[in-house]
Amino acid sequence: MPFPFEPSRRPLVQLAFSDVRYAAVRDEVSLGFVLEAGVEGPVDVVPDTGVLVAETIRRRVGEERGRALLEPRGSGPNGRGRLCFQCGPGFLRREEDLVTKSLTRIAARRNLEVVLLPIGWCHGDLDALRLVEEAGGGRFTLVEDIESPLEVGAVIGACDYFVGSSLHGNLTALSFGVPHIVVNNPLRAAKLEGYVRLARLEEFRVTDWAVLEETFDRLAATPRERWATTADRLKARVSEYFDRLAELIARAAEERRETRDRRAKSRGEIPLESYTTIAELHERLEDERAARRAVEKELSDSKMFLRDKHLAHKAGLKRSEDRNERLETEVRTLRAQNESLEERLRGIESSVTWRMLGPYMRPRSVGNDDTAGSC
Repeated sequence: MPFPFEPSRRPLVQLAFSDVRYAAVRDEVSLGFVLEAGVEGPVDVVPDTGVLVAETIRRRVGEERGRALLEPRGSGPNGRGRLCFQCGPGFLRREEDLVTKSLTRIAARRNLEVVLLPIGWCHGDLDALRLVEEAGGGRFTLVEDIESPLEVGAVIGACDYFVGSSLHGNLTALSFGVPHIVVNNPLRAAKLEGYVRLARLEEFRVTDWAVLEETFDRLAATPRERWATTADRLKARVSEYFDRLAELIARAAEERRETRDRRAKSRGEIPLESYTTIAELHERLEDERAARRAVEKELSDSKMFLRDKHLAHKAGLKRSEDRNERLETEVRTLRAQNESLEERLRGIESSVTWRMLGPYMRPRSVGNDDTAGSC
């Protein structure tokens, strides 16, 4: 837990812990935050499982991988030891000059070369270490092209000392039995403080760069067996934790199996455990697969048939719409032609009537008027 829970969030924390069979946090500081939030159930303190990483690195990338990665980058076998240094910007605090001077004096007095190793790429480690490299005037080896977590861990394992603000960098150093100093200034990050207390490394934690040299002197004077002993103690607790998890998983699996078998018997099904041979079990499973494939094929065929039918209806509808549009166009054309013909017919009728009767209609009307006047 990186920080205390706000009062408004404590009921959610209590609810989350109320429905678990087993709860664990990685240090005493986190346990205090959980208890402060009102959690009542038992909560174990288990070291971060990163303390086991050395075994994984040895198995996956090999014991010599770290040295093989460092030598082409200028950190070769020259009879000097290696001090691996890592730091994030928030911990460096723009004090790269002070840090560089301290590392330079430590390296000179202890016959060490300094390897600058970024771990938290997303936290700006590379930017911080570039400042240290520039301030060191090329005296340090900056490793800036190794991003694989296992290879980064292998580099730490290939060094004689580690100084850094990364929790998992320090855990990796402890996992290899490498003496290390935890940098926790000025943030006093809860996760780092929790690790320091759990591993009992208070004398090897720096909260101010001014005490780095004297802390390193104390580190170098401490027998290296202490780190192996501390690592073994924490690894044993993590192993017990995994055994506990395995036990809980097995118990939960057994309970689910018993529940499933009861339900199967109530439906008249034969539970898997009732089959006497593996062949019978495989036969049943193959029958189930065949039935499932048949159902899937039937559904697929039905889907294709309905899709084809839908497309055919859609095409027919489009043809009908196109035909209706053509017919409407023809009707409009015919109506226009009819109106034009009617107009021409009316014009013809008017023209014929005038030619036939027009010359007589006016004089006859005049004669009639004269006759009427004489009477």
